[in-house]
Amino acid sequence: PAVDDLREKLDIPVIGAGSSVAAMASRYGDRPGILGITDYAPEPYDRIFGNRLINLGTPEGVKGTLDLMTDKGRESVIRKALELKAAGASSIALACTGMSTIGISDLLMKKCAIPVIDPVLAESVCTYFECLMRPILELYDILDSSFASGKAINTYFEQFDTSQVEIRTMSQQGHATDFVKIRIPGRYGKTTGGTAPTLG
Repeated sequence: PAVDDLREKLDIPVIGAGSSVAAMASRYGDRPGILGITDYAPEPYDRIFGNRLINLGTPEGVKGTLDLMTDKGRESVIRKALELKAAGASSIALACTGMSTIGISDLLMKKCAIPVIDPVLAESVCTYFECLMRPILELYDILDSSFASGKAINTYFEQFDTSQVEIRTMSQQGHATDFVKIRIPGRYGKTTGGTAPTLG
């Protein structure tokens, strides 16, 4: 519930399990079934799927995460998953991180033979993607700016200890263009005595 508030207050990516699961479930058809411990679907599911979402309520006898850790709770989750498949679900979106705690997604996939999205795994994949993309997007913003310059790029890359930036400025008739070469030796790059190719 605090994901949106944190996104407003922080300048780093804040990844919610709900939006991560919903985004991944959309890859496997447009009729996912939701399986959690509340009768209502969390906001990201409603926002992304609307009335295409199949919600059959909670597993019988499961009122909280501790119930998931009992044999009866697990059996109830399996029954509900099979009901969702019978209702036409193209995938099953697990809407409770407690499902990750009990490691039930693989079992549900074997029982139901449709994709089952684990919330913690989905969250970690989205976080990894954000970590990969963030520097690219930041650099794109610098290059896309009307104030773009070799100096601005060099300043950005100073945060990476091993990167090396070379700037050549060519001027003609009152106009100048910066040519920038960026070398990233890496931990095992040949330019630092290693055996791997150096990027740049």
